[in-house]
Amino acid sequence: EHFSCSHFEVPKARLKNGILAVNDIRKKGKQDGHLGPLHWNALNELARTWSSAITIKLLPQWQQMQEQLNTWKEEGSGRIPANLVKKLERLSRHINPNMIIPASASHGDFTPWNIFVHQDNIGLIDWELSQTVAPCLTDMFHFLYQQTSLVERGDYQLLEKRIAGALDNDKAKKLITDRNIDITLHHQLYLLLTAVRYLGEYGT
Repeated sequence: EHFSCSHFEVPKARLKNGILAVNDIRKKGKQDGHLGPLHWNALNELARTWSSAITIKLLPQWQQMQEQLNTWKEEGSGRIPANLVKKLERLSRHINPNMIIPASASHGDFTPWNIFVHQDNIGLIDWELSQTVAPCLTDMFHFLYQQTSLVERGDYQLLEKRIAGALDNDKAKKLITDRNIDITLHHQLYLLLTAVRYLGEYGT
């Protein structure tokens, strides 16, 4: 579906002489490991464009997570420690799957290396992991976890500080208020769904 976005730019494709070419938006901006106002403009625009509410158990990501955990239980977890699988199961049981949560579109890999900051907006590349329905704040959590843990090798104390700092701005507060987002629940959902997904891809 076509939509108009003013706070982020995506690569444009064109077919010429049988060759599909995509324009390079990277050269127009720079990468930045700080989640700034331009990032929030884009996150808010995504949240407004595909705004929805959904029961947790109906999330495609939740269903995939449950299927993966069941597979590990029935067939064994391979290289994944059994104790880790039990902890993930415990977290899944802690979340009420019948709760209705605010959802929105998600880039899916909202990381500093896929974002190029321009003067007035940001450029977003690598949309192959995008989803039309995901728990709100998924992209924000992913950005902060990837930058703090993967790039900087920071500890959880630093990560908590980064999350609190990212949420302490008017754009974030308005989104949270308007969509009635339970930050703790959405944080738990991000950790559970992301952990099971990547363990399934790289851990077996």
